[in-house]
Amino acid sequence: MMQKPLLIIGNKNYSSWSLRAWLLFKAFNIDFDEQLIELFHPSAIPILNEHAPTGKVPVLAYAQDEEKVTVWDTLAIAIHANDYLTELDLWTGLRKSDAETNTRNRINSAYCQSIIAEMHSVHRHS
Repeated sequence: MMQKPLLIIGNKNYSSWSLRAWLLFKAFNIDFDEQLIELFHPSAIPILNEHAPTGKVPVLAYAQDEEKVTVWDTLAIAIHANDYLTELDLWTGLRKSDAETNTRNRINSAYCQSIIAEMHSVHRHS
C-alpha cells in the first residue's frame, strides 16, 4: 500500500526548482502533501537530513509497502511521477493507454523528453 507522496519544497517565489515540481503535481492532479521549508534556515536541517540525500529541495518521499521511496531533483521527480503516480503520460498529456498505442504519441513523447532533459542539464550545469 502506498502512502500519500510528500513533496518537500522551498518558497515557490524563490526556488524555481521547487515550483516546477509543485506545478507538475498540480497540473496532473497528483494527490500529494506539501511540506514547505524555509530555505537556508536552521529549522530546515532536520527535515532535509531525514528526507533529502543532497540536502536540497525539491524532494519527494513516501512509503510503499513499508519501504521508503525518496526521489530528488526535479527531472527525476517528473520521471518517477510519470512512472508511478499518475495514469496520464506527463510528456503528452494523454492517458498512458492511449499514448502507448499511437506511434505519433511515442515520437512526441521522445521529443518532449529530450527537450526537457537538455534544458535541465544546460541550466543546472552551466
